[in-house]
Amino acid sequence: MVSAQEQARLDQIAATTPRQGRRKGDWADALKRANPGLSAKDAARIVDAITSDIARRPTFQGRCHVVGNLTGGG
Repeated sequence: MVSAQEQARLDQIAATTPRQGRRKGDWADALKRANPGLSAKDAARIVDAITSDIARRPTFQGRCHVVGNLTGGG
């Protein structure tokens, strides 16, 4: 159970990164990318998942792979 203020914060985070048909884990990853300070516990609350399941995802362990070329070089 969270306070009304905390729930409002989580609701705002969820609203800025809508689920759009994603599976829970994929949505949690998108939430984390959009909100780097988001904890696995808070992400799990938003997506209605088990915290340990979310915490095991690479995005929440700082081992997320980069997709695309960020350097602009070949």
